[in-house]
Amino acid sequence: MPSWVKKLFSLYDTDFVDGLKEACSYAQKGSEFGARAIEEAIKRKSRKRELVFYQPDFTIRTPEEYVGVKDQLLNLAKMQELLTDPFETQSLISCCLSFGGYNDLMELADKILEIGGIDQFYSFQLLYNQMHSSALLRKLHGET
Repeated sequence: MPSWVKKLFSLYDTDFVDGLKEACSYAQKGSEFGARAIEEAIKRKSRKRELVFYQPDFTIRTPEEYVGVKDQLLNLAKMQELLTDPFETQSLISCCLSFGGYNDLMELADKILEIGGIDQFYSFQLLYNQMHSSALLRKLHGET
């Protein structure tokens, strides 16, 4: 079990974790309800009515795009600003996934928890899961 999961459960906010699990399960079943529920949670948490979310487009990124991405995400977490611009933050997360993969992203989540605290960790989880749910729905609807 990754260390960030252990930390999450040691801080265990059952409402957040259970709600996120339920929303993600809808996306797994091909329902857009889950992705929309996560988007609504991000809107409420950021206290903004209108937000633009990054929509995974499955394009290959260049190595130059990866330079400094982790540092940018950690800086946003440190300044408590992961939700200031969800599109930009999710673009950075997408770039991390393109080059570092899931394990690298989990290490990043662990550092975000350490640097930004539980609030920024939850924000990171919401942003990642909104992207993941959107990508899954696109695949289920035949997009490659």
